[in-house]
Amino acid sequence: MVAELRVPLLVVHGDQDDTVPDSEAYRVREAGPERVNLAVFDNADHMFSTADLRESAAQRIAAWFSAQYEKTSI
Repeated sequence: MVAELRVPLLVVHGDQDDTVPDSEAYRVREAGPERVNLAVFDNADHMFSTADLRESAAQRIAAWFSAQYEKTSI
């Protein structure tokens, strides 16, 4: 499924997630390395439970969307 993607995908994951192992995030990237951007955050759990982690993730996500927009805008 991931290998069939025709659009970019950002996967955001915490390395301390005890709900979804980080190996799953790496598998997604490996399935579509040309389309998948993986952002793994140190010390982040499944819910990004601290304000600092949420802010870091939000900044990374916003930067990714901005870069995608710049690639497609005329």
